[in-house]
Amino acid sequence: MMEQYGKRHREERQKKKDTLAEQRCEITGKRGKLEAHHDVPRLFNDPNHHSNYTMLQSHFHQKILHAACNVDAPDIVRTRVELIRKLQAQINARQYDAIPGTREQIEDIDEYLIDQYIENMMNNLAHKYRDKVFKVTAVNSFKTIRDLTIEHAIKDTIILEQQAKINELLALIENNHILGEEEYISED
Repeated sequence: MMEQYGKRHREERQKKKDTLAEQRCEITGKRGKLEAHHDVPRLFNDPNHHSNYTMLQSHFHQKILHAACNVDAPDIVRTRVELIRKLQAQINARQYDAIPGTREQIEDIDEYLIDQYIENMMNNLAHKYRDKVFKVTAVNSFKTIRDLTIEHAIKDTIILEQQAKINELLALIENNHILGEEEYISED
């Protein structure tokens, strides 16, 4: 599974492993090959950062946690991904009036996915693991992370707009010698 992740994930995973006093699963306490579990799933746009990882024993991570909790709704997930792309296009095109509608659609999908994830966790995960998994799964952070990601993208677009205006003015100044020394030297 780790092969699908990039260099940043590997570096952050290693940072997280280095913080562990013992190389044991943070949920079961068992030794074995450890994998980084995203507390806030990647679907919700959380970055690969060691603070978002819980190190889990490989078998528990894949065969128990993901098998028990993941939502089997590929059409809904696909729609969410398409809406994120649409939102990014709206931000890039500075269609700020369209953003709230798309954002609301994403929020509705997120609410459904989070509810299903929690329901699956409560129904399918053994009681001895449930409380620990629930604590490391930052359910309340999903909305915050989504909103911050959107706000960040909007601000990036505005900054790029402002930088383009500054560059335009600098080019005008340079081309027209508006601030050139010759304009300030008196010929008297």
